[in-house]
Amino acid sequence: TLSKAASSALKDLDELRSQHDKWIDDVKKCEDAYQGIYKRTAEMAKWTHKLTPRYVQHIVETDIAAMLDDDLKFQVEARPKMYEANEWQTAAAGAKAMEMLLGWQLDQDRFTEKQPDLLRQERVGGIAWTKVYWHHSERLKKKLTRVSGPFGLFPRLEETEDVETLFDGHCTQVCNNRDVVWDMG
Repeated sequence: TLSKAASSALKDLDELRSQHDKWIDDVKKCEDAYQGIYKRTAEMAKWTHKLTPRYVQHIVETDIAAMLDDDLKFQVEARPKMYEANEWQTAAAGAKAMEMLLGWQLDQDRFTEKQPDLLRQERVGGIAWTKVYWHHSERLKKKLTRVSGPFGLFPRLEETEDVETLFDGHCTQVCNNRDVVWDMG
């Protein structure tokens, strides 16, 4: 049996299903146009040749190439207000620190590798979604440690495993437009 909150969520999801299915059909049409796929049942298919250039794809990819920024940076400024004598320097230093933090986070997340997919989703489907979450990954790392023998004599090397943190930080993931259900009302 489902909890009250879960059954309410499923009821809301069922109400949005028809709206979502129409949205998915529209996204599919846009993706087909991007890939250069046409419907064989269309009137134009009777009189034109069957080879369609990926014209829309070429336009979208050119658009994306122009929009990409390999060195994406944020410009953060201190909030304008009447500051006391030394407050302005503190606020400006905080804004500079925020710029540096955002730049570091984008580098750690390797956002420039995700940016083309995000822009492609937006150009083809008209909207793009991301999911931002905290990601922590570890692995076991083998290493040799020196272990002494009986009475401190005859030391030997023994293989041990230590936990090593590979990544611990925020992560941005581009979501497929088909996977997002939202109330468009």
